[in-house]
Formats: sequence, C-alpha cells, structure tokens
Amino acid sequence: MKRVALLVIASSCSLFTIAQKPEPFQDEKTNKYGYKDENGKIIIKPVYAIAHEFSEGNYTTVNIGADYEFNKGGKWGIIDTKGKVIIPIKYDNAQCLGYNLFALNIGHKFSNMDASPSGKYAIFNAAGKALTPFVYSGFLTAVRFEEGYAPLETWDGKKQRYGLLDSTGKVAVPVKYDEVGGFREGLCKLVLNGKKGFIDKTTKMVIPMKYDDAINFSEGLAAVKLNGKWGFIDTKGKEVIALQYEDAKYFQENYVGVKQNGKWGVINKENNVIVGFLYDDIVWIKNDANDIRVKTGNKYINVDRQGNILKN
Repeated sequence: MKRVALLVIASSCSLFTIAQKPEPFQDEKTNKYGYKDENGKIIIKPVYAIAHEFSEGNYTTVNIGADYEFNKGGKWGIIDTKGKVIIPIKYDNAQCLGYNLFALNIGHKFSNMDASPSGKYAIFNAAGKALTPFVYSGFLTAVRFEEGYAPLETWDGKKQRYGLLDSTGKVAVPVKYDEVGGFREGLCKLVLNGKKGFIDKTTKMVIPMKYDDAINFSEGLAAVKLNGKWGFIDTKGKEVIALQYEDAKYFQENYVGVKQNGKWGVINKENNVIVGFLYDDIVWIKNDANDIRVKTGNKYINVDRQGNILKN
C-alpha cells in the first residue's frame, strides 16, 4: 500500500542496457528495499524506503525517509546498478529522464492527500553536474523525451511558460512559449501570444508563427487556421489546401474531416470531397474512407462513403 501510493512521486529511468538488471526486494524484518540479481543474491543492501525498478536503464530513483502513512515524503537520489550513489539522496523529488539525465526537485511538498506539483527542479547529468538552475516547475513525470526532446515548464506567478530540453541536457528552446507541442513528423508546434508556428529538429523556425490555430502534422500535412478559415500546409509551410473551411482535423489514411456550412464531411489530399457535408462530427476514418465514425444528432454511427450505415 505504501509503495504503490508513493509511486506517483517519481518513476525509474529509461536508458538501455544488455546486462540483467537488479530487481528491488523488500526485507521482511526492516521493511526496507534493496536489490537482488537474477540469482537472488543481494547486491544492494535494503536501506531504502522506496526503490524503483531500473526498467530499461542503468540508473534509478531511491528514497530514504518516506512514509505514506505519516505523510512524510523523505529524500530522493539516484543510484546505479552497483548501488553507487550518482546523485546524493537529499532532494525532495527525482526523476530519471534517460540519456544519462535526471530532474531533481527542491521544495516539493509531499502530501498523501494532494498530488499537486510544487518546488522547482533542475536538470543534472550522470556526473552529478547541474546543467540548469532550479527554475523549472510542474510534474516531473511529465518530463518525457519524445524524438530526442523533453518539455520544460516554468511558472512566473501568473502564467505557465514552456520550452524544450534536448538529449544532451541543453535547453534547446527557451522557456518562454505559451505552449510547446511534441515533435510529430520532425516538426514541433510553438504557441506565443496566440500565434502558432513550427520548428524543425534543429529548432529552426521553418513555419512562421502567424497562424491563429494549428494541429500537429499527420501524414505530411497540418491543418492551420488564419482569419477564421482552415486549410492545410506541408512540412515546408506551403499551402496545399486553401484556407476555406470552418474547422478541420488531422489526416487519417489519406483522408481528413473538414467542416463547411456547419456540417462535417471528408476530403482527400487533393481536396476532393469524398463524403458530403452531412454530419455533426467526424470521429475517425478507416478502410479507405469506407468505414467512418460520425456523429449525427445525439447518435454515433459508422457509415461508408455513400452514407450507408454499417453494422458494428
């Protein structure tokens, strides 16, 4: 019960290794956690209140002093598979990020009644060096790498700001944006002062921040909105479907739902109408647009291209 409840505080690392990783175990006499190898031999003594699995990597988070029953969060640090302390066990929260990087928190206020984020975190490497100051906020479990980048977040007392960390531990995108989407198809959406654009993997702005709204890329195209109308651009920012629709979604199997005159229909990448504008919503599109989940009134049904209702 105690261990499960405390797992929300931090999770284990994700780096790659071929060797069998030690597994955590609980000592029956002390209720402390340590690690055994695949043969059951103790290789890291049971001294921890919480000891997470090494998962895919060579590092993990451990805790001394946590006690869920008495509302104590204890202190966190990082060890390797030999039990060597990589990051001293003195922080209020900790997270292994992968790429030999860690997020360490100071000021986190543990509560068994409230999981709200608190305190500030910084990024450290496996040498124990702080790569950033303690300025970032939010849930550590949300700091996840996707396509080589992880989100960073700050709170200035009025508004959240976002940026990106790269896999070397460098702040690749300054933490100044209203929103930073994850990379999709090599491009990442940024939002600032209500305007949206896209950067590439070098963090170069390849699509200017001029759009009023935008959806992440799918199948090489992204829906964008300007002056109240939606259309589609390619990864170079070229407008390939004119901005003419009232709303739009993302491409699925070469088709996409768009809205016109208050109703939704389906077009292809050549902007040919495949399904007329008859529906209150398009949920998903499958089977060469011959199986489409649509909303009509208060009902959801599946239809083919001709509007024939399909049996579920």
